[in-house]
Amino acid sequence: MTELTKHEGDMKLARRYPVSVLITAPPERALEIATAIADDREIGHDLVVRDVHRLSDVQQAELMRLLDTATDEGPRRIIATSPTSLFERVQEGTFLCELFYRLNVIHIVSQPSTEGLGTSSRPIIAA
Repeated sequence: MTELTKHEGDMKLARRYPVSVLITAPPERALEIATAIADDREIGHDLVVRDVHRLSDVQQAELMRLLDTATDEGPRRIIATSPTSLFERVQEGTFLCELFYRLNVIHIVSQPSTEGLGTSSRPIIAA
């Protein structure tokens, strides 16, 4: 079973609804999942942001502005990736709480299989 197959349910949900997606996974795996979600969409107004945890305060504020900006086709969707937990960054005060909750509409988590943790995925849908 490939890594994408393990997350097919979450990716189907992400493709169906034009909401932001946060992918917490090793960089190569996160990019593979993000690309599979973005490439499958008919409307090309997705923005993939790799290593979102590294953004400065100014860059985080700019990303918030982009989330609020619509394209000709509708609202912009951000697909963000991070190898580390953004929730922990929020608790440390190094990541904007508002941005975390705006990105964390659908959350796909994939742990490195080398750690013996296997792969888990859990969508979180905000109302």
